[in-house]
Amino acid sequence: MFRKVDVPILGMVQNMSVFVCPNCNHNTHIFGSEGVPLECRKHGIDFLGDVPLHASICRDADRGKPTVIAEPHSPRSKAFNDIAERLLLKLDIAGN
Repeated sequence: MFRKVDVPILGMVQNMSVFVCPNCNHNTHIFGSEGVPLECRKHGIDFLGDVPLHASICRDADRGKPTVIAEPHSPRSKAFNDIAERLLLKLDIAGN
């Protein structure tokens, strides 16, 4: 759709890529691990990263405090920061 209307596509993010058990931290790929990366390869689109399915992401959002602020050193925060870094590099505005 975006290509049909000439909207640039920066890349795709795989949301809810892995369920992280809040009790034991075990990772489970509920929807499979290759969905979005496969589509990216198929369509020549950059894969920007994975966002895990974790209760704290929703809880943080409901409190109005993004995960990168609420839990800055968590793996979830790292996932968001990695995606943001890839976007900055892609847009050539890293470090500015």
